[in-house]
Amino acid sequence: MNRKELSEYAQVTARLIDYWSRQGWLKPDRIRADPGNYVIRDWNPEEADVALWMARLRDMGLRPQLVQDVSRKIIAAKAARADDAGSDPIWIVINDHFTLEVD
Repeated sequence: MNRKELSEYAQVTARLIDYWSRQGWLKPDRIRADPGNYVIRDWNPEEADVALWMARLRDMGLRPQLVQDVSRKIIAAKAARADDAGSDPIWIVINDHFTLEVD
């Protein structure tokens, strides 16, 4: 998935995708150099889901560093229970004041 596709999927700007990638919060699957000082990044579907959760959590007011960590935990929890149909929802406790239910 390229930057434009990822920004549309996560519903954030392409500049924010670039920023998150430069900070190391999003991990591109592939990085290519393009003539003219451009860096072209591609992301796999799992990383696209991380970007989507980062955008959702950021909109809830969480700090970017925390958003990245929580997003990865959500993706891992969903993957771990993928084979368990009808399982209970996933609850992510972020701090004493913020708990998130993930379907």
